[in-house]
Amino acid sequence: MQREMTEEIEFTIACVNEFAQKYGMANADALRFLDLYKGLDYVLNGYAVARNQPLELTLEDLRDVCRRNGGVFT
Repeated sequence: MQREMTEEIEFTIACVNEFAQKYGMANADALRFLDLYKGLDYVLNGYAVARNQPLELTLEDLRDVCRRNGGVFT
């Protein structure tokens, strides 16, 4: 159980970091953005699926979730 939680946390951190890099944000800004526009909920609730797909697809999913919840990308 502990190992699974650690892996989930590490995956979430990786998603935030990669999202930040892809969209030119500081990591802290990406974390706030993903939290505000439900991207973190997507990662945490969909971890079992997201961890088994390419990271690029997860980043696209995060973008789509955030857009549907009012997030705007430049």
